Amino acid sequence: MEFILQKQGENHGHTISNNSLEIVSGNYRLLARLDSPFAHIEVRIDYESPESSERYTHYYRSDAGGWLEIFSYRDLGIGSWKIRCYGDILAELGGQGWQEMLTLIVTPVKINYLAQLEQLIKTEIEPLLARESSPEMVKLELADLTNNSAFVFDLCLPGQTMTAREGVTLELPEPANMKKSLQSLSNRNSAPLPPKISGSNSRRKSPQLPPIPKNK
Repeated sequence: MEFILQKQGENHGHTISNNSLEIVSGNYRLLARLDSPFAHIEVRIDYESPESSERYTHYYRSDAGGWLEIFSYRDLGIGSWKIRCYGDILAELGGQGWQEMLTLIVTPVKINYLAQLEQLIKTEIEPLLARESSPEMVKLELADLTNNSAFVFDLCLPGQTMTAREGVTLELPEPANMKKSLQSLSNRNSAPLPPKISGSNSRRKSPQLPPIPKNK
């Protein structure tokens, strides 16, 4: 009898040559190949871990090629998995009984701290340094400008002053130490209002004229 262990995501399984194998936790399936086709076997699986222990019993029949699947893809928990395979009762009564055993020792996934550090540098630190060294485009929406008013953006760029009016969107580079200040120039651009004329809203009365004499 031959055991083949396959990890999920891999294209091929691996033949187990020893009765004991140490693997890291993950999703696996276990296949077996017998010399005789259409053979009936009994499979007992004992799982032991520091937290619990379980036992499973299954009965299988191999196909025409002698293949059978002991268990499909499943998450093998950390601990010891003992798989025992027995021939059917008729073979044992005829003196041709057999037994095969495999022990899978599942260990936690080893954390590679150096690989994690390299990944952190590539994904977090290097992009941050790249943003600091190169200008970044900043989009400014000027939607609150009033009529005849303007704002000056002092970007601390030598010899450059950018002015935007109502409804204008600027794409501005952002230096490392950019200072943004807004200065309203509405008083500069709008004309002064005329002086307020004071007066009364009441109508002025016409002078009283003498009565016109009647002709006799």
